[in-house]
Parts: sequence; C-alpha cells; structure tokens
Amino acid sequence: MRQMVGIGMILPVVLVTASGCVATRDWVNETVGKRTVEIDQRVTTVDSERRQDAARIDGKVTQHVQRLDGVEANVKEGAQRLDGMGSKVQGLETSVNEASETAKSAKTRAEDTDARLTKLWDKRNARAPIESLHVQFAFNRWELDDGAQTALVQLVRQLQENPKLVIDLEGYADPQGPREYNVQLSQRRVDEVRRYLVQKGIELPRIQSIGLGVLDDPKLNNASKRRVTVKMMILAD
Repeated sequence: MRQMVGIGMILPVVLVTASGCVATRDWVNETVGKRTVEIDQRVTTVDSERRQDAARIDGKVTQHVQRLDGVEANVKEGAQRLDGMGSKVQGLETSVNEASETAKSAKTRAEDTDARLTKLWDKRNARAPIESLHVQFAFNRWELDDGAQTALVQLVRQLQENPKLVIDLEGYADPQGPREYNVQLSQRRVDEVRRYLVQKGIELPRIQSIGLGVLDDPKLNNASKRRVTVKMMILAD
C-alpha cells in the first residue's frame, strides 16, 4: 500500500518535469530561430550595403578614369596645337625674311634707277638731236595701229643698237574738243608709245615724255596734229 502511494506521488512529478523540458526546448528553438532570422537579415543588409558601396566606389573610379582620359586627350590636343602654332610661326618668319629680302632688292633697284635718272638729268643739256619721227593716231584714239607699230619697230632697233641713244616723246591732239580733254588725250598717246617701247625692252630712264595738248600749227591739218613726236638724241661723252 505504501508503495502504491509512493508511485502515485512520483509519477506527477515526472510528468511535470517532462512537460517543462518540452516547453523549454520549444522556447529555445523559437528564440534561436528568431535570432537566426535577425542575423540573416542583418547579414543580408550588410551584404547589400557592401555591394552598394562597392558599386559607388567603382562608379567614382570609372569617373576619375574618364576624367583622366579627358585630361590626357586635352593635353595631346594642346600639344598638337602648339606644334601647329610653331609651324605657323616658322612660316611667318620665313615670309618676313623673304619680304625683307624683296624690299632690299627693290630698294637697290630703285637706287640704281634713281642714279641713272640723275645721270641722265645731269646730262640733259649734253644731248645732241639726231632725228625725229611722228607716230600718228586716229581721231579721239590713243591705241597704236599697224602703221604706228611699224614706225616704232624701227625705233626700237635703233635704241637697241645704240645704248647712248635716248628719246623725248611729245604728245599732241587736234583743236577739236575741250582743252583739258585734249591735254589728257595727248598724255594717253604718249603713255601708249612709252609702254610699247618698255615692253620691247627699252629702259625707262632712256625715255622722257610729256603730253602737250593741242598742236598749234596753222600749217598742219587736224589729222597731222594727232600724233606723238619722237625726238632721238645721242648722249655726249
């Protein structure tokens, strides 16, 4: 009887203890599960943030690389521009030197021409006239026709054969028309003859010319007054 009572008292205690162990295990599992979920979430969050930071860092690195590439391209472009400017400067220096040499040559020629003109001017009274000829023109015209050019061909030959031979050109017009116009017309005729002689190789300092306007000679008809008188002279030694 006492044994039955003892067993009856122990059995509830064992049952209570067993029930408590089960409850504790479930609580532990639930708590651990929650912690695991929280830890996983934190790990996931940290990993996401790490990836975002890595992406931002990669983006910044890429931007810096692009900027460096742009700077390098600008430097290369600037160097090319400097090289181009250097070439242009060298070209300008060459052009300036050439222009300087051309100016010096022109100055020398001008000085030579002035010297020849001065020499001829000094000897203007030491010239002996030897021959004259007339180059005729049409009414109100100053162009050289075939007859005028034929006469000038002979003159050019004489000038080429005798370097001491010089000429004076006097242009005239008939009395028809205004006085000022006739002066201009006579000068155009003189200029045309002089231009022809220079084109044939006669030195300009050997030619003196002037347009005198109307030829006042009552013995001549108007057609004979439309002319350039060429006076050939020889320079005295």
